[in-house]
Amino acid sequence: MEISLVCGLIGMFGWGIADFIQAHGIRSIGTPQAMMIRNLMTLILSLAVGAVLLATGDVFWPMGNVALIFLSSAVYVVGYTFYMRGIEFGRLSIVEPISSSYALITLFLMTTLADEIVTEVQVLGIFVTVFGIVFVAGDPRKIVSSGDRTSIVNGGIALALFGVAFAALGAGSRGLGGVDAFLLSAFSQSILFLTMSLMIGARFRQVRKAPSGMLRIFLYHSVILNIAWVGYIYGAAYGNISIVTAVSSAFGGVGALLGILLFRERLRLSQYFGIAMIVAGVVVVSG
Repeated sequence: MEISLVCGLIGMFGWGIADFIQAHGIRSIGTPQAMMIRNLMTLILSLAVGAVLLATGDVFWPMGNVALIFLSSAVYVVGYTFYMRGIEFGRLSIVEPISSSYALITLFLMTTLADEIVTEVQVLGIFVTVFGIVFVAGDPRKIVSSGDRTSIVNGGIALALFGVAFAALGAGSRGLGGVDAFLLSAFSQSILFLTMSLMIGARFRQVRKAPSGMLRIFLYHSVILNIAWVGYIYGAAYGNISIVTAVSSAFGGVGALLGILLFRERLRLSQYFGIAMIVAGVVVVSG
């Protein structure tokens, strides 16, 4: 299980740092343009990796695995759309903790449909980690008492779709290997996200007008983000998908810690409790 834990931690820290960097860019240029720039960079990276693989002839893509990865990308993008809609028309403090619990859906799918073996102690660790994520992302009491149907429905749909997407990506990665699975995932996600960015108002000509400093920020973001995806996909291909997903999904705790360390942000007591639960959950999973 060691590879699952290590790769999950790579995903957790990579996604947490990348989201922290991206938040600065979104505030400056808006969500549509930020989405376009980051996925243009990912598309260029995936095309470069693909060119190397094709040039060396080191390509073996069973159609079933390819279909699963493209399905995972489509489901993930649709889920992200509901997540964004929930934030736009609802409340982040409700949408975030609900949608962040997707590891439970992945755990259910992998143990029931793919016969993945997870011990009772590891299941306990996964639940502790997910509950920690919920506390870091928002106040669970607000979810129960809010009555905010828009936030709850969109967050719930995003939760289900994210869980299915990560399960499909993990299953599709097996039999392909980490590099090939990353290439197919990065390529399909970048194309779909670019399409979505155009649908919500982004324009290619505006990318050329973006400040060079902003492009540099998104270059750093893209590199770190894709390292995180490589970590997750490699762990899913060669380790335990349920554990990799649970550990990597705790990336919100990384963002919270960065806010404390770099900007002296003050967290609620429940968020400190959530960070402690994430650490405890990861320790239990690794045991």
